Amino acid sequence: MREANEICTSMKTVNTMYKNLNEQLGENAKEIRDTRVVHKEHALLHSYLQSIYNFKEDVTLVHDLLKDDDLLGAHEILMKLEDCRDGIYKEVMSDEVDDEKREKVEEFFSGLEKLNKDFTKKIHFFLTRSLNSIRSGNTSKMVSMLRIIEREEKKDA
Repeated sequence: MREANEICTSMKTVNTMYKNLNEQLGENAKEIRDTRVVHKEHALLHSYLQSIYNFKEDVTLVHDLLKDDDLLGAHEILMKLEDCRDGIYKEVMSDEVDDEKREKVEEFFSGLEKLNKDFTKKIHFFLTRSLNSIRSGNTSKMVSMLRIIEREEKKDA
């Protein structure tokens, strides 16, 4: 009987130790989760800074790619710029940000709308001419447009 009591006491001690350890691990895990969230925010901010820094050059590059009829290349950069804009809008449009800062962000990205319209016009131009292109054997432009549409569908899903 004495051995059973010792085992019961030992089990209670182990259970107490386990509970204490579990609480300590929970606190440490919370610190790790908080640190991970901060790190993720900093990584996101870093990617936005790179996009903002290169914004004008990227807009110029998209215009050049559109002139060269490189729709896939233009679309890839345009998507990156739109993702940056949308992410920054999400951060800036919170209640904590004043109207002046919001206006500056909107002004900064205002050229993106025109660029998007130019891209859309180019797509429409090629779609209207797609039948003639296919008949003449120039299918590469049609394939590029279909790949862009596929990317957009995946993004929207």
